[in-house]
Amino acid sequence: MYWLDTMCYGGNKKPTRPAVVIRSPIPGLLDDVIVICRTSKQEYSHTHVRHSADLALGLDRPGAFAKSYRRHVDLGFFAQPQFTSYQGQLGEPYLDQILRMTGMA
Repeated sequence: MYWLDTMCYGGNKKPTRPAVVIRSPIPGLLDDVIVICRTSKQEYSHTHVRHSADLALGLDRPGAFAKSYRRHVDLGFFAQPQFTSYQGQLGEPYLDQILRMTGMA
């Protein structure tokens, strides 16, 4: 899981958001990384995976990874620490649920 500067994917009302990578780039074919961003909004009507607070990942509130928060991020941003910060691996069952929700599993 990463904290991303929202400028990496076109901006947002918040300067950074937590996100999980659901597809790595494919060299020579696809140069972008696909992520699902997390929101701490409590009421969410779209397809989503609920996620508990996880202080080890810097997440101090419960939230959701929403299918509609799928974003494409240029691979180059991941090499620049001012734009991305790796926090650790998102645990199960959340990652599997996110991958199934997005059709990536």
